[in-house]
Amino acid sequence: MAHPALDKKENVPTAGSFENDIKNADDFNDLSSNEHLTENRLPTDEERATLRLVSAPVPWAAYAIAIVEFAERASYYGCTGIFNNFIQRPLPLGGNGAGATPAGTQLTPGALGLGLKTATGLTTTFSFLAYVFPILGGIIADTKWGRYKTICVGTAIGFVAHVILFVAAIPSIIHGGHAIIPFVISILILALGTGLIKASVAPLMADQAPIQAQKITTLETGERVILDPGVTTQNIMLIYYWSINLGAFLKLGTTYAEKRIGFWLAFLVPLIVYFLMPIFLLITRKSLIKLPPQGSVVYDTLKVGKVLISQAGVKKALKGGDEFWNSAKPTQIAASGGLKNKKAGWIKWDDDFVDEIRRTFKACKLL
Repeated sequence: MAHPALDKKENVPTAGSFENDIKNADDFNDLSSNEHLTENRLPTDEERATLRLVSAPVPWAAYAIAIVEFAERASYYGCTGIFNNFIQRPLPLGGNGAGATPAGTQLTPGALGLGLKTATGLTTTFSFLAYVFPILGGIIADTKWGRYKTICVGTAIGFVAHVILFVAAIPSIIHGGHAIIPFVISILILALGTGLIKASVAPLMADQAPIQAQKITTLETGERVILDPGVTTQNIMLIYYWSINLGAFLKLGTTYAEKRIGFWLAFLVPLIVYFLMPIFLLITRKSLIKLPPQGSVVYDTLKVGKVLISQAGVKKALKGGDEFWNSAKPTQIAASGGLKNKKAGWIKWDDDFVDEIRRTFKACKLL
């Protein structure tokens, strides 16, 4: 009778299997050694001290977003550069009725003729809002919509603003005395659209960096270098600022347009350039790296301020001190029972974050 243990076939190693295992191990070691010496790995301390830091290739999607920024800045500067003349100066005598000056004269283009005070007030208000709304745009992008969606919404709002601005510059609207209302509406809407766009373009471009850690690679020349995420981000930001500077040159074109043809053309040119924005946003919608909203430092700071006032009161806020600042630390709130009957996750900061806010206020000599 056969015994089951004797009938069962065991995987007993043979001399040949040992030789195959050794050969496979040697092949693995050789592969690992080659990767360690040449490509796509973290650098050693010695290599960090001796090899050059270079930028990784910038993805085409980052260049596409740079074109979006170029179009936005070109339309922005192209319009704002002629706001003063449009508001302050009257229609030139002998002109074509669209704000242009007679040929061969040194007159200044104009349209509404509302004077220097009104022009200064409106342009200052526009500039103020254009620099305040990015704070709101950044908070919305970081907490609700994400950067890409915020830019798309801002682009739609800005498009409406440019259309209304063009309507305000139509000669018949100017002559009828109705241009001021659509003009004011347009600059308010344009400031909002600018705020939503401006806060998110640079971070969205930086998000396209193809590497997140240093890597060793070999150039075509044979030189071994380190691909560095910091240098890559710097390279992307250089492209970003180049797009802004190139866009600012459109102001020269709109200045000539207002003088030679009229304000309708001066505002139409930025509108046409603005069309590049939705085109490239649509082209890159599937290629972009779109990080989800991860919270806003500004929003969390405001929440910390609210907790500080509610926990310590206004009098202690004016005095400052350890007791005041510690009242917003999560550990202190938990110890005092402040987390009871609160929605889970309402505190998104830690004790160190409160200390950082305190240092910021101390540096500003506020508290």
